[in-house]
Amino acid sequence: MLATLMSTYLGHTWIAVLKIDIEGGEWNIFKKLFEDPLIIPATQIQIELHFLGDAKAVLNFFENMEKRGFRVFSVEPSYYGRSGDNAKLMVQYSFIQVDKYGDLLSNKPHMSILE
Repeated sequence: MLATLMSTYLGHTWIAVLKIDIEGGEWNIFKKLFEDPLIIPATQIQIELHFLGDAKAVLNFFENMEKRGFRVFSVEPSYYGRSGDNAKLMVQYSFIQVDKYGDLLSNKPHMSILE
C-alpha cells in the first residue's frame, strides 16, 4: 500500500525518515499497513502515539513493529498541548528498521527482514 503510493505518485521506493503525527489517526493507518506482508519502505519512523484507551491496539502496534524489524531507539513524552496530562497520553517514539542480524535496513526495498 505505502510502497505503491510512493512509487506511483512520488517516484520513490524508499524513505529515509517517515514522520507521522496525525492526532490519533495513526492506529487506523498502521492497522492497514500491517495487513500488507511487505516491509514498510522506511529506514526510520518517528511517530507521536496518542493513547486512546485501547490497550489491545497498542500491544498489536508494538508487536507488528517488532515483527517488521523496527526497534525503538528513542521515547519522549509530549509535554505540548493543553496540560501536563498530555505527557501520559501522547508519546513520541522513534523506530529504526534492522534486518535479522541487527544491521540497518536502508535503500533495500527488495529485501525482507526474513532473508
